[in-house]
Parts: sequence; C-alpha cells; structure tokens
Amino acid sequence: MQLMVNARYRTQAISYEAGQIIDATEAEAAHLMADSPGTFSALGVTPSPVVADVPDLSAMSTETATGIVAPDRRARGGAKR
Repeated sequence: MQLMVNARYRTQAISYEAGQIIDATEAEAAHLMADSPGTFSALGVTPSPVVADVPDLSAMSTETATGIVAPDRRARGGAKR
C-alpha cells in the first residue's frame, strides 16, 4: 500500500517529510494512520461516502402554526412549570 505524507512525521525510528510517498504493509499503514491521523493518506484508494444515521424525531416533536418544528412544550406554547 502506498501512503502520501501530508505533514512531517518523526519518531525515534523513522522520519518522513511532507510530500513523500512511502510503501507500507497494511499493518504498518494502519499503525501510521492511527498514530497520526491526517498526516498520511492512502493513494489509489477512493474513500467510501459516509452516510450519517438521522434519528427519527417525528414522535418527539410537532410542527407549530408557523411551520417550525418545536421539540418541546415550551417552544409549542405549553405552560411553564
């Protein structure tokens, strides 16, 4: 696996400069990316799109007369306690 070095990375054992392309095994690449997130990026690998889970809040909120969704009684004009 080839990795692109995005920023300078140094340890006691190794040193990489920004812009350098290195060859690493899958285990080494996983370690480097976990050790310094954002410093390395994999070359030739397209990241899969991240799909966020949107919770269903329909049971927790109601729509007001103005069309704004109000999540609690105070916003819907309910009595304060």
